[in-house]
Amino acid sequence: IQQPRLFNALQYRLEGRTQQLSPDALSCLLWSYATVGHYHHAGIAALVTTAARSMERFGPRALTRTLWACVKLRHFDPRLLSALRVKALAIMQDFEPQSLSTLMWGLASFGVADTQLAQAVAQRAAAVMEGFSVQGLANLAWGT
Repeated sequence: IQQPRLFNALQYRLEGRTQQLSPDALSCLLWSYATVGHYHHAGIAALVTTAARSMERFGPRALTRTLWACVKLRHFDPRLLSALRVKALAIMQDFEPQSLSTLMWGLASFGVADTQLAQAVAQRAAAVMEGFSVQGLANLAWGT
């Protein structure tokens, strides 16, 4: 934990205000907590609950950044995964290679198998195949 006082102060300021955050702000906050390894269950749960409730506003990057952070924090939330699945299917045409590989890596990391989502990802991946890195392809293959 690099700056525990900073994260504690941030947590205090966010109490009761998470619903005011944009999808990018929510996902970036979760990413920040995960990157420095700061896990405060109540605070992370509040952010994740807000993300699940407002998933209809998320784009592919915020969606996959949120999933990545939850995997890194080992914060499994079925409501978030359900909302994420619905949104991902609805906006699959907007996914780029990095988001596709992160989506499949994240779901596989949580042990989630979803045939419909995997098929949609495979179709989209075929359309943007040239943009994948080798690591991205490996993550994609691992998750499908």
